[in-house]
Amino acid sequence: MNDHNRTQRTLGSVEEGFVVDVQSFLQELMDARDMNRADLARAMGVSRGRITQIFSDDCTNLTIRFLARAVHALGDEPEIDSATTRRMREARQRSRRAELVEAADNVVPLWQDDSAQKDLASVACVHDDARLTAIMRGMRAAGGSR
Repeated sequence: MNDHNRTQRTLGSVEEGFVVDVQSFLQELMDARDMNRADLARAMGVSRGRITQIFSDDCTNLTIRFLARAVHALGDEPEIDSATTRRMREARQRSRRAELVEAADNVVPLWQDDSAQKDLASVACVHDDARLTAIMRGMRAAGGSR
C-alpha cells in the first residue's frame, strides 16, 4: 500500500471517529436536558429529517455551523479542543501555579516548616505531577530534610 492510500485510510478513520464522537456528544446533551430529536429540531428551527441525517451512519453534511447551532439550542456553549491544546493549557496552568507559589511570601515548603515536619509522614498528597511524588519520597528517605 502506498503512502497516499495509507493517509487516505487513516484520514477516513479519523473523520468517521470524529463524527461518531459528535453524534454521541449531541445525544448526551439531549439526554441531560431530557430532549429527543424532535425537540432538538424544534429548538433549532429545522426539520426532524435534518436531525435524523446528522445522526445517521452516512452523516456527510455535518458542518461546524450546524454543530454550533445544535449545541446552542441545547443550552450550552460550543468549544473546540484537542489533546495537544489541552496538554499545553495544563502545562501553562502548572507553570503559573509554580510562579504564584514561588512569589508568595507566606508560603513555606513543608520541609522547611518545623511544625509540619513531624506530620509529613502522615500527609497523603495526591498530585498529578510525578516530580512532586519523587521529591516527597526523597524527603522521607532523607528523614524529612532536604
